[in-house]
Amino acid sequence: MRNHEVKGLELSLESKPIAGEVIVDVHARGKVHELQVSPQVEHVTITVKPRWITCDVCGLLSAGHHEAILQVRGKEMSLEKRKEIKLMLEQFAEEVHKKDRFAFISKIDEKREGLDLYVNPAGLARRMASLLRAKFGAEIVETAKLIGMDRDRGGVRKFKISVLARLPDQGSSGDFK
Repeated sequence: MRNHEVKGLELSLESKPIAGEVIVDVHARGKVHELQVSPQVEHVTITVKPRWITCDVCGLLSAGHHEAILQVRGKEMSLEKRKEIKLMLEQFAEEVHKKDRFAFISKIDEKREGLDLYVNPAGLARRMASLLRAKFGAEIVETAKLIGMDRDRGGVRKFKISVLARLPDQGSSGDFK
């Protein structure tokens, strides 16, 4: 019997989670043929065993995956300035993430000398560094370290990128106070 053959189909589902499974009671009522006088009523109970899986992005995030490290450094960086920069970069990453779900900050380390942001992909780290250059006049230095070969992609070399954004001293730039 196909759905389009049933006239006036009434369908109700009730689910009950029990010990890692879901018990679903299905109640169906409808006429299978137009000459049928009373509707046919069916009831069935189904046990569903959900398979819990993690999406690609959540898997990368939980593993702490990152293609680049953005290091934000500056002499005499005040606590307020550090918080402002951290918030600005988190908001920027969130906006980029809305368009590219693989763009994210997997971890932020606050160190005495500044901030380390573990970022995916490397292009996001570069864009964040450019934002710091535009807003605070930061000097940008990028380095790459060979970390291996990707056999799945024909031996393509894989790199970890470090992007250093060195903020100017407070006295040398009016913007950075």
